[in-house]
Amino acid sequence: MRLQTRIALAAAAVVLGAVALFAVGAYVLISERAYDRLDRSLGETADQVTRELSGPDLGGRDFTEPPTPSAPVQPSRSADPDAAGTRVELDPSGSTPPSGPRTVVLDGERYRLLVRALETGADGGRRTVAVARPLTDVERTLDEVALGLAVAALVAALLATGLALVIVRRALRPLTEAQRAADRVADSQDPSMRVPEGRADEVGGLARAMNRMLGRLEDAQGRLRSTLAEQRRFAADASHEMRTPLTALRGEIDTLRAHDLPPADREAALADMAEAVERMDRLVAGLLGLARVDGDDAGAEPIDLGELLGELTDVDELGEAPDGLVVVGDPAAVRGMLVNLLDNGRRHGGRVQVTLRAEDGEAVVRVSDDGPGIAEADRERIFDRFYRAAGRRSSPGAGLGLPIARATAERWGGTLALQPSDEGTAFEVRLPLARGAVSSARSSP
Repeated sequence: MRLQTRIALAAAAVVLGAVALFAVGAYVLISERAYDRLDRSLGETADQVTRELSGPDLGGRDFTEPPTPSAPVQPSRSADPDAAGTRVELDPSGSTPPSGPRTVVLDGERYRLLVRALETGADGGRRTVAVARPLTDVERTLDEVALGLAVAALVAALLATGLALVIVRRALRPLTEAQRAADRVADSQDPSMRVPEGRADEVGGLARAMNRMLGRLEDAQGRLRSTLAEQRRFAADASHEMRTPLTALRGEIDTLRAHDLPPADREAALADMAEAVERMDRLVAGLLGLARVDGDDAGAEPIDLGELLGELTDVDELGEAPDGLVVVGDPAAVRGMLVNLLDNGRRHGGRVQVTLRAEDGEAVVRVSDDGPGIAEADRERIFDRFYRAAGRRSSPGAGLGLPIARATAERWGGTLALQPSDEGTAFEVRLPLARGAVSSARSSP
């Protein structure tokens, strides 16, 4: 059963229950009022009979019409006990005890009966008068009222069902559109599609939540495509980088096998082979470093950057570096990141200077050198994997040190960027300080 049908039926059931309770209450109230009016009429008739009877013994005769103060009591002219109308009966013996209004059956017909005690007669006997009125008209009226209330309750339930169906169908229309949009996204596998919002209620909130989810899926899909493309480029670049030293090794081995070289040439060939092996070793180490960062399998630990820099630098290299600047990360990866930056400065510059400070909740490590610097065209490309600037392609390295360093910084919520410098090259690493870390350094711009 559809949701809108269930909601409509539930609304109809609630309305029917409420109308039924109202109808029962109304019926009980009308019934009580009708019987109250009938009982008051019986009492008024009994009062009139009491005033008209001045003590004579009238026997057990019946009267068809209630007496009035201006007319004497007249005996019934009808001998038919089932005649319609009020029945008044005097009991001179007082054998019928007085009682309030009650429902009785007289001659097969339902009556409302009231028995009233009269004054003591001349003979000293206690007499009673009984007044009865048929319930036929009252009960017929109550039956009509009950039927009318039942029909009204049924009509109200039907109207409530139809109205609930219309309201629920309009209210759930955005859900239906969201379902269709989700089906289209599932069929087309295109998360760029969106669900119509247009409302400020809970249904519109659901549509907005779905759109946010689709947006996240679209972003994730874009990142996945970018990652796959990057992996393909990485595989191609890695294959190319690996092929170069392997080709050199193969050529040197073939040369050694095919020719009986002089000792000097043989030593030169072995040196070239050793250099090729060392290059392959650096390349494999870089690939392992990239896999470690990309794999996201490192455990986080507190790291005191002041202590770590004290271990990695010489006395003349380390400048301002207060203790107590603690960050969270993989100690091996963070150490490797700093080693890459220090080796890069030592390899391309004559003098390396390292400083550490706290700024805006971050630990800032600056590594600068006084080397030739980096050309403007290469300032961002140096962070690409396997990229080496034109003037440095003959130097040792596989072009993975700086990409690994930046990936490590970003892995732990930080950044690595090339900073402006009057001379040489300056890199700046920013890592978030650990919560509760105490710094003895003063923040500086």
